[in-house]
Amino acid sequence: GAYEDSSISYMGEYNESAASDTQEMDKIEFLIERGFTSQVVISHDANFKHQLTRYGGKGIAHILDNIVPRLRRRGLEQSLIDDLLVRNPRRALTFA
Repeated sequence: GAYEDSSISYMGEYNESAASDTQEMDKIEFLIERGFTSQVVISHDANFKHQLTRYGGKGIAHILDNIVPRLRRRGLEQSLIDDLLVRNPRRALTFA
């Protein structure tokens, strides 16, 4: 997608210190390879107008539309992706 490696700050300007999507996926794979799969969850911000797709941002579906397909191309199995997006957040957000 258009945002594969963007490093845009919360105000929309380029930020060299912000990690790109590729760098973030590298970190996820690093943690998985070291046995931390059950502790990894994936999220992103879309709480400002300029982060919405209609205003040039990645949008609220960025992870599902762009990151998940790229993780699949990197060889992550669907079950592992389900851990990161469904099972781990469910466990982390269960307060009972």
